[in-house]
Amino acid sequence: NILLMDKNKHISDYLKYFCTTKESLNLSVLIDGEWGSGKTYFINRFKDDNSSFKFISISLFGVKKSSDISKKIILSSIKSKGHENFLKKTMHHAMQGVSKFLEGWSKGAIKIEGDVLDIGVQKYLQETTNILIVDDLERCDISIKELFGYFNELNEKYNNKIIFIADVNNLSEENAKLFSLMKEKIIGKTFCVQTNQSEFIDNFIYKINEPEMKKCFEFCRDGIKKIVEKFDCKNLRIIKYLLLDLIRIFEEFDLIKEHYKNDKIQEFIKIFLILNLENSKEALNSEIIKNVFGYRIRYILDQKKESNELPSIDENRTKDISDKYSISNINDLIISEEDWSDLIIKNIFSKITINKQLKESIFPENNPEWK
Repeated sequence: NILLMDKNKHISDYLKYFCTTKESLNLSVLIDGEWGSGKTYFINRFKDDNSSFKFISISLFGVKKSSDISKKIILSSIKSKGHENFLKKTMHHAMQGVSKFLEGWSKGAIKIEGDVLDIGVQKYLQETTNILIVDDLERCDISIKELFGYFNELNEKYNNKIIFIADVNNLSEENAKLFSLMKEKIIGKTFCVQTNQSEFIDNFIYKINEPEMKKCFEFCRDGIKKIVEKFDCKNLRIIKYLLLDLIRIFEEFDLIKEHYKNDKIQEFIKIFLILNLENSKEALNSEIIKNVFGYRIRYILDQKKESNELPSIDENRTKDISDKYSISNINDLIISEEDWSDLIIKNIFSKITINKQLKESIFPENNPEWK
């Protein structure tokens, strides 16, 4: 079963009511939050948990006029379950609109309200029970006034239910002012999704299809969560990229996948996760990677203190990272500092070189004593 969204249960409970009530609410719902906070992840999970509803999901990214919205609704509906007759009905209504336009034009009435395509979409939505999910409100290229006008007609005239997803703080200055003025006329409830890193990691592992890969991640689950918690990451996209990078490491190096329970491999994974996360926050350099583990940074700072020198910005950051993850006890980096720098900073690596070092760490008894 898909895991429950405990932190955001109040939102999913309300959305279930919103989607099922037969009352004419005539107002929409807004899910607000920063980029990467988990808004889209939350709504996708809600859709999975409530697959009996007829959802039409669109992104407003790149939308320049209202007819672009209609096109996106059409394309999304064609791909969605329960909308098999959408194109046929929409085009039927659109052609009726064309006929009315031509009839009016022939009588000299050249004005027509709305776009023919919009008419087709609106008529179809009027006849069906749909929940429109409208993402990326802040990324569209049209005025909020025109945008809300389009959806307000669907809402008030046809009683369609609309869920907006947005990062309101990222609206353009002009749209932000219009949003403040018009919000109460179209949006009835506003929710902010709470980031749930632990649940996100669990769900990511749950969705891994390859059995051996899933075993690796299940064994590393608690360690991953502890590091992510210490990093204090609120951006689920960064966590997703981290986990995808870890999949890549497992796929590239068979030794890691085959011996994932080995203490040295666990240490390697821990170092990889820490450096990867910190590099995503602010680019690392080879000196930070060289000094962050073990007692090197403490020694450097003690020496500077004795000579009344102030530590550099990089040295202060190195100490902060070391203290955050309590990694002064890690003296064996498993692979060389140069290889770590290449892997984390440049995103390049030599499989032969790293495999050789991994093998030496896993099977030290096979190394000559003089080496």
